[in-house]
Amino acid sequence: MIYIGIAGCYVRVEHSQIIDLATLKRDLRWFFDFQVMLPIGATEVASVVCGGPKKNAPYNEDQLRQAQYRDIVMRYPADPKNRTFGRLAHRDGVDVIFDTTKGSLLLCDERSRVIRLFHDDPIAGAKELRRVVRDQLLMFYHESEGAIVAHSSLLDLDNKGVLVVGARGSGKSTFFMVAQRIKNSCGLCNEKSMLLQIDQRNVAYALPEKINFFPGTLASFPETRHLVPGVEEEKYWRREHKFFVHHTLIEKAFGTKYRRGNGIEIEHILFPKYSSIFNVSSLSPIEVWTRLAPEVLTGSDPAAHANWLSWFHSRQIDRQQLLKNLTTIPADYVEWRDVNDIENVFGRLFGRRN
Repeated sequence: MIYIGIAGCYVRVEHSQIIDLATLKRDLRWFFDFQVMLPIGATEVASVVCGGPKKNAPYNEDQLRQAQYRDIVMRYPADPKNRTFGRLAHRDGVDVIFDTTKGSLLLCDERSRVIRLFHDDPIAGAKELRRVVRDQLLMFYHESEGAIVAHSSLLDLDNKGVLVVGARGSGKSTFFMVAQRIKNSCGLCNEKSMLLQIDQRNVAYALPEKINFFPGTLASFPETRHLVPGVEEEKYWRREHKFFVHHTLIEKAFGTKYRRGNGIEIEHILFPKYSSIFNVSSLSPIEVWTRLAPEVLTGSDPAAHANWLSWFHSRQIDRQQLLKNLTTIPADYVEWRDVNDIENVFGRLFGRRN
């Protein structure tokens, strides 16, 4: 049995050798805490019991197909080809969920807050366990307690937190990559950051996922050119050629050294835009709100991260209060042309150059 946690909240996982824990730890290490006992003062959110192959489950897929069920969205990223789906039926007081895309079977008992997970493949089962623990339990629980999740990159620049917020194509991935090259710094995540207030401080936690890159972004850095697939150079910046890279490959390419810790305080927010000019302009609190609010995934419709478990729900009043707090952080709008411009911005922020 292990406990997996973030920001003081944990999920108890009862596992067996059927689940590949090495895969789970590879995907969540550095950013999530793994303990053999629940830490003193921590909150136990729920439990997940790994039940092994689906033949061990009390229901099979044929029974679920014959029962009254409804189709659900399991994951809802911006790119339609990456969305996944499932079926949900109510049997004997529990929700029975069949992930038709990934092949998992889950029995979810809200009264006891216990999920039983079945999968025939140890590695795929570990990945489903990661999604359940990270997204459905810990992330949504924290949102119900006042946190928000933003579409953003989170950077650690010499122990100073920088949130990079923007729509697709604004340059978050390039800012993330440049941070890997700076001494005592790194990019923590490049898609979703969890933001919350702790002791009057605005703190961010990385929610690591595979990173969706343009080939041209990887080709722009000598350290990652070997990761570029066989795509003609003239197609480097076409959206249909974007592809996912596991964050551990980026760590290895740059020799990134993460610091373990309890999140990082946000000291600056950047809103980039790829442009033909270089310009940095300070933003007022109302301008920060206007630019940040559309990139908040919490409570969005349709939900960018589908809450199919539906045990925990955020409140609009909490989201608005945290957004108001975030507008007090110094913020800049950055029009940038190349890597040198981004290095210039980082140098300006903290009074030094790499």
